[in-house]
Amino acid sequence: MSKRVVVTGIGVVAPNGVGKEAFWQALTHGLSGVRTIRRFDSSRLATAIAGEVIDLNPLDYFETHELKKVDRSNVLAVAASALALADSGLDPARENNERIGSSIGNAVCGIEYAQKESDVIYGKGPRWGSPYLAIAFFPCGSNGLLSIRFNMKGPVLTFCNGNTSGTDAIGMAYRLIRSGKADVMLAGGTEAPLIPLFVGSLARDGWLSRRNGAPEKASRPFDRQADGMVLGEGSGIVILEEYEHAKARGARLYAELAGYSSVNTALDIFSPEPNGLGIVRSMKEALREAQLLPTQVDWVNSQGFSIPEFDRMETRCIQSVFADPAQAPRVSAVSSWIGNSIGAMGGMQAVLSALAMDRQLIPPQDNLDDPDPASGVRLVGRRAEAGPVNVVVQNSYCFMGKNSSLLFRRAS
Repeated sequence: MSKRVVVTGIGVVAPNGVGKEAFWQALTHGLSGVRTIRRFDSSRLATAIAGEVIDLNPLDYFETHELKKVDRSNVLAVAASALALADSGLDPARENNERIGSSIGNAVCGIEYAQKESDVIYGKGPRWGSPYLAIAFFPCGSNGLLSIRFNMKGPVLTFCNGNTSGTDAIGMAYRLIRSGKADVMLAGGTEAPLIPLFVGSLARDGWLSRRNGAPEKASRPFDRQADGMVLGEGSGIVILEEYEHAKARGARLYAELAGYSSVNTALDIFSPEPNGLGIVRSMKEALREAQLLPTQVDWVNSQGFSIPEFDRMETRCIQSVFADPAQAPRVSAVSSWIGNSIGAMGGMQAVLSALAMDRQLIPPQDNLDDPDPASGVRLVGRRAEAGPVNVVVQNSYCFMGKNSSLLFRRAS
């Protein structure tokens, strides 16, 4: 018999707030995390803005000498995981640590560390390079650090699936617990892609918004004035726990994770599938696994690319799955407030899915000044809306046809 899986802790490091309360208050009080980039001089780039984390002090989690060995994405992951564990009240030292693992998604891995090392080696020679490049640059670097930091000896999974990375990491961690292979999993995503090479190349190719004079207005999912996505950084981690294990220790239950699906459209490198059958499939399969009907869903936690052709594809999918206008769920995208953090996005969305159920509020969306009439879905505005929030579908999708969905419901 399949086991039930619940969310018992959440940790988030976001451009508009570090920790669940700061993050939630920022969203419900209209605080955007998109701003002019501070990490490097972006004045020569076509896009000079991003969703950048500015409220995190790395020295709260690492000694000075340790920071020389890790990429920024690793720092964000450790911080979010520490916050999630503290929130859950779970101490791995008091548990069977062979039953506790981690599942982390990222897309561009240790790109900042690699950029710095490349500059050093090119300028001064190979002997000046850091011996820690392999640790900081490898996709599994964050997982290794988390396992050592929190003494977790259970399953370890790493996902590099673009925008679906964090969602897939959570989905597969759910599968492990559901099948009895683990009791607890730290799951989510982390990303720190803000370097001149990456921002500059995406801006050059026309994927990024150029609203440099009004950063907070740049990320505009489902709005007719959208001119591209906003790149972001951050980390979102949830503690997934087997239901009986959580109940036995009196844990707080934010939500139950009851469905997951990942599919591929196998159509094109960059263009979205015109009819969006991939996301339709992933949502329907997640609903089927949870044994729920579309009419029972209260909120769709949308990715919201802020690229019109992708946004229209996603809304066509939502219309297809939730065909009854009278019972259609509300739709909003947190990317409007924090930008698109690629591999971390699914983890940050999952944090919000859990918080929405806990607070019984549907999170707001920013920059819907001129909603695209082609969307045809029930978009939430700049104010959070009262629930109920009993069932949430969370969507992620990416270039090259990757589509994934999670389904959360209220735990009982």
